[in-house]
Parts: sequence; structure tokens; C-alpha cells
Amino acid sequence: MTLTALRAWVAPRLLAFVWLNALLVMGLAFGRGLDHAWTISAVAVALAAVASLIAQAQGPRFATRAFTSVALCGFGALYLACAEGSGVILDVHMTFFALLSIAAAWCCWRSLMAAALFIVLHHFVLNELYPSVVFPAASSMSRVLLHGGIVAVQVAGLCLLTDRLAKAFKASKAALSEAEAARARADHLARDHQAIAERESRAHQTIVELARSFPATIAELRAAFDAAAREMHDTSQQLAAMSSEASELAGKVEQCAAATAEGAPMVQMATQELTSAIGGIAERMSDTAILTCEGRDKASEADRQADELARSIERIASFVDIIRNVANQTNLLALNATIEAARAGEAGRGFAVVAGEVKMLSAQTASAAVAIESQVAEVIAISKRAVDGVRFFSTALDSIDESAMEIAASVEEQHAAIQEIANAVSFISDGAERMKEFSAKAATAAERTRHNAFTTGSAASTVQAAAARLNDDVEKFLERLVGT
Repeated sequence: MTLTALRAWVAPRLLAFVWLNALLVMGLAFGRGLDHAWTISAVAVALAAVASLIAQAQGPRFATRAFTSVALCGFGALYLACAEGSGVILDVHMTFFALLSIAAAWCCWRSLMAAALFIVLHHFVLNELYPSVVFPAASSMSRVLLHGGIVAVQVAGLCLLTDRLAKAFKASKAALSEAEAARARADHLARDHQAIAERESRAHQTIVELARSFPATIAELRAAFDAAAREMHDTSQQLAAMSSEASELAGKVEQCAAATAEGAPMVQMATQELTSAIGGIAERMSDTAILTCEGRDKASEADRQADELARSIERIASFVDIIRNVANQTNLLALNATIEAARAGEAGRGFAVVAGEVKMLSAQTASAAVAIESQVAEVIAISKRAVDGVRFFSTALDSIDESAMEIAASVEEQHAAIQEIANAVSFISDGAERMKEFSAKAATAAERTRHNAFTTGSAASTVQAAAARLNDDVEKFLERLVGT
């Protein structure tokens, strides 16, 4: 049995044991009439149900092994809760050790470690929060440490045992696989021996048949050799002619490559000069862009100052309105004073003179206000024209800046294009040099091909003669073979 088969066998039986513990916990909780019997029962059923769902989804994988092991220890905690307030609560702690031993049936040390961690956390947390479901008296950290140490020792032993068992199962599986492989190899060797014997028998029969049909085959081969030799001879002559033509073409290509290589440096010099000229244009366009940017800033500043001037003129205009109103009020006061002086008669004559002067002064003030208002209107009109001019100048500078940027971009594109042309010319120059070298090599190869063509023609004649000798030798061999 393999480890996987063992775990598959353990899974349904361990789940049945989990449900049995759930029923026992429910019976104890309701049998003792505990206040929290329903809560304990719900937790027990939940543990069993979740374990069943995980086992159904995962099979005997690690998730199932770990959760069922923790669930078993969870039932140990529920047994303690059912024993709360009784004298056997310390004895019930023994269920943890029994349940850990049952969980070892998985032969999985990791699931045992998970269960041990649950026990330690259960004792530590409930010792602080709800000690009556752990120990009969008050909380005791020393007991927690003692129980934790005992659990650690037991789990260490169980882990060692389960690890050894798992390794033994794996070793058994490996040995079984090796035995099956050895049997398969033996069967294969037996089949190979039988096949070799059959092949030897067929080979002997084939040799006899070949000895009978060999003369006709040799005659066909000799005819084929003669035809191949003639074709080789004809081909060698064609190769010699083609190599001569290739040598002439290689010479012409070498001349063209030399001419191209001589003209390439002049083109490179021209492209370099054009690149330098375009670089100068780009620098001047950059300076123009800087100047237009500064001009636009100055125009913006002038526009702002013109706006401030317009606001100042508007304030002056408001002051003129105030002066006009004051003059009108003064004129009214002078008129009233004149009327009052006329009523006073001789006694108000001096007052009438003063009122007349005040009236005359108010009239002069009103006239001055009108003149100032006229001048302010002219200044406003002039300032508006100045503002419009500044804004037009700023707009023109923006257009110039955009045009300069477009020209600079175009110059940059031309610079890149010329650089590509220069690279292409350099590539062509290098290619011409390589073409020149390749042409020389091609001429040499053509010469070697022509020499090899002549050698091939000679070899064809030699092959034809060797075929004739082979035919004679085979006829003698067959005569001796038939004679034996």
C-alpha cells in the first residue's frame, strides 16, 4: 500500500470519527444541562461540517489533513467546556493526547504541528479570558506551560514516527517501481533476443536470395555508374565555362565597387558641410526664439502697465465728476447767498459781493472740470490705442514665436534626415569596400571551381574504370560463392 492509498483509506473513517465526536459533545452538553449547550453543539456541528466539505473538495490533501487534525483538537476543547465546574476537568485534558494520536493516522507531521499549535493557543488564550473552561481553579500560567511542554513532547514523537512512516511508504513505492521496471526490462530483453533470432534467420534467407539476384543488380549498377560518369564529365565542362564567366563578372563588380568607394568620401564631405550649415541655422533660430520670448514678456508688462494707466485715468475721471458736483453745489450755494443778500438789502451788500465771487469761482471750477474731462477722454482714447497696439504687438510676437518653433522643428528634421543620409553614404562606402573584397574572393573561388571541374572530369573517368574492375571482381566472387 502506498502513502496516498493509506490516506485515502483513512479519510472517510476519520471523518466518521469527527461526526461521532460531534454527537458525543452534543450529548454531554445537553445531558449536563449547560446554559451554553446550544453554542457548544453549533460549534461541534460546524467543525464536522467544514471538515466534510473540505474533504469532499480536496480529498486527502494537506488542507483536509490539517483541518481534520485541528477539528479533533477542537472537540477536545469542547469536551473541556462540557466539563466546566466538574471535578474531572483536569482528567478531560487527556482527550487532547488521545485525539492527537488518532490524527497521526494521516502520517502527516505538518497537520500534527497545526493541531499542537491550536492546543497551545487554546490553553493560553482561555487561561487569560475564561480560565474555568481550562482549569478547575483560577488561571495558572505554569499549568499552561506544563501542558504545552507535554503536548510538544508527544507531537515531537508523533512527528518523528509519521515522518519515518511516510518515508518508508515512499521507499516501498520506489522499490515496487524499480521491481516493475526490472520485470519490464527482462520482458523487453526476452523479446529482443527472440527478435534477433528471427532477424538472423531472415538475414540468412535474404543473403541466399541476394546471391541469386546479385549479378543482375551489378549489371544495373555498372550501367548507372557509366551514366553517372558521363554526366559528371559533362557537368565538369559546364562548370569550367561557368567559372570563367563568373571570374569576368567578379572583375567588373570589383571595378564598380572601386568607383563607388572613391565617390563616397565626396558625398560624405558634402553632407557634413550641409549638416554644419543647418546646425548654424538651428542656433540662430534658437536665438530668435529667445528674443521673441523676451519681447513677449516686455509686451505683457507694457499691457499690464497700460491697464494700470487706464484704471488711474478712470479714477481721475471719477475725481472730475466729484469736482463738477462740488462746483454745482457751490454755484447753488452762491445763488442762495445772492438771494439772501438781496433780501437783506443794504446790510447784505458785502455778502452779495462775496457770493458773486464764489459763484464766479464755481463757474471757473465747472469750466476747468469740463476741460479736464475732455483731456481725460483724450487720454483714455490714446491709452486704449496704446493698449490695442501693445496687444497687437504681443500677438505678432506669439505668431513669430510659433513660426520660429516650426522652423526650428523643420530644421531639426532636416538635420536628422541629413544625418541619416550621411550614415547611408558611410554604409554604402563600407559596402563598396566589402563588395570589392567579396569580388576578389569570388574570382578566386571561380578559379578554384574551374580547377575542381577539371579534377571532377578526371575523377569521372577513374570512377568508370573502377566500376568495370568492380564488375569483374563481383563476377569472380559470385562464381566462388556459388561454387562453395
